[in-house]
Amino acid sequence: MFHSNRIWSVQDIDSVVALAQRIAMHNNQCCCAAFRIGNYYWLNDARSEDIVQVYAVVRQLDSHTFIQIESIVLSWCDEQRTVLFIERTLAGEFDSIHMCLRVRPALESPQQHGRCQHCA
Repeated sequence: MFHSNRIWSVQDIDSVVALAQRIAMHNNQCCCAAFRIGNYYWLNDARSEDIVQVYAVVRQLDSHTFIQIESIVLSWCDEQRTVLFIERTLAGEFDSIHMCLRVRPALESPQQHGRCQHCA
């Protein structure tokens, strides 16, 4: 993750297609935007809203342990490729522990997060 001090507002997403559409349709997400399906998080790790959207893909192992398993520029992918990437992620294809980085993301619900300098 580029931004170890960023606080993300996490929205739970109920399907692969819904997440892919959310990312594809909103290419200029707030820098604090994050999405979760199960124990996988897609954290917007872009440097600003008006450049390519880089997502850190983080897997939660337990209540205090998170590992970054991938980083991807999803704004370069069409919806079909984004769906494929998300499906591969959820299938555990990128979970190889020896290639992952332990991280400590600051995660909040949208209600906890409110508005910050990124979403103002």
